Amino acid sequence: MQNQKLGYRTLTECVMDYLKDQLNQDVLKPGDEIHINELAETLGVSRTPIREALIQLVKEGFVDLVSRKMFRIRKLTLKEIKYIYQIIGLLEATAAGIACEQIMEDEIIELEENYRGMEGALAANDFHLYLELNANCHQILTKYCENPILTDIVNKLKERLYDFPKIIVNIPEWEKLMMSDHSRMIQFLKEKDRDGLEELIKNVHWNFERSYPYILQYYEIFNLTESSEGKSSGGAAGGAK
Repeated sequence: MQNQKLGYRTLTECVMDYLKDQLNQDVLKPGDEIHINELAETLGVSRTPIREALIQLVKEGFVDLVSRKMFRIRKLTLKEIKYIYQIIGLLEATAAGIACEQIMEDEIIELEENYRGMEGALAANDFHLYLELNANCHQILTKYCENPILTDIVNKLKERLYDFPKIIVNIPEWEKLMMSDHSRMIQFLKEKDRDGLEELIKNVHWNFERSYPYILQYYEIFNLTESSEGKSSGGAAGGAK
């Protein structure tokens, strides 16, 4: 029988989607407590799928287990953010290196069209469109690695960093850096310069030191991190760009 609030999928999957949606809409915030009994009553389901969903979210880094019946929405530390960005930088550089040797002319043309669209979106202050086109650029690169595990890891890490809660913030200085990086990526792809592309993505585009001031603006102004730990040399971040 269909649950009116959750639909047809397994209850555990539906509860996870419900909780992520609550995070995405900023109904649930980092630091908020989730009580199994209260959530079960709200959704009209048993405690078992609630607990299974929350345990999965613990594994994905969204929540912490506080007690047998209570969980808490996690706040990332800046050190964790740095570590996650380092992983993304390494994996995307690997995927882009493969793409550099296999990408077709049509995809390069699509990347150039995306780039022009990103320029137009920023000029029109349409940041939602900018982010959509930005994500599409990275998807074009990662699809060539033909490694679904790698792609899934990168997508989940980006989801953790930027989608829960969903923050739509235009930091012009940061976007200027990112746009410059995207322009260089396209040029490296045209030239089939695998080494240059991998170096750019791993050590420039996702460089934590370079983006550190903007990362602080993005996270700490919303009180989404536990501390300011984590500023040290080493590769990570470019704002999910």
